[in-house]
Amino acid sequence: MTDDELMREVEKTKNRAMNAQAERTRYLGEFKERIIVALTKEQVSENEMYIEVTNAMKNKEATKMIFSRDIEFKKIERYIEEAEKAKIQHKAVDGLLYQGNIGLIVAADDALKTPVENIFVMNIEDKFNAKKLDKIYYQSFNKKICKFHLNVIKEELPEYVNEYKEISFTDSLFGMKCPICEKLGGKNRG
Repeated sequence: MTDDELMREVEKTKNRAMNAQAERTRYLGEFKERIIVALTKEQVSENEMYIEVTNAMKNKEATKMIFSRDIEFKKIERYIEEAEKAKIQHKAVDGLLYQGNIGLIVAADDALKTPVENIFVMNIEDKFNAKKLDKIYYQSFNKKICKFHLNVIKEELPEYVNEYKEISFTDSLFGMKCPICEKLGGKNRG
């Protein structure tokens, strides 16, 4: 091997190492090929929990959940509970060492057998917008709604049906009204 060829090989190796390190600083210390799902810091800080994270924890290859220490503990606590139920490790890492906006990942110890094409999750509100549902549906998370609008959720976004409760007969006797009906003017899909 000539000196020029040797130098090119050294440069290639150096570039691969630098790229690998840059990748790890972006993904909370992990290589992308190990990540099953990733949330931004803003997504983790939302009031709603992302079902995709819970589903990723059920993946046979999932072994750990890593999250940024920048995130308020109250917001990450529900994900920690899910990780413990799924019997996967969880740890916080300092945000000073990492670049980017990733707040949480679920990953494997080694490269995934079938790599995930897009590890990022669509925002919950964007999912509702994609189904052309009024933002009042999203704003009514964890509230009681009428049977009509609960059925709309079941049809359009069944993964979020458990985020709502149905208004009971007793609730309606005491004057409880569906926030979606109130905003949309009745039993309209919206």
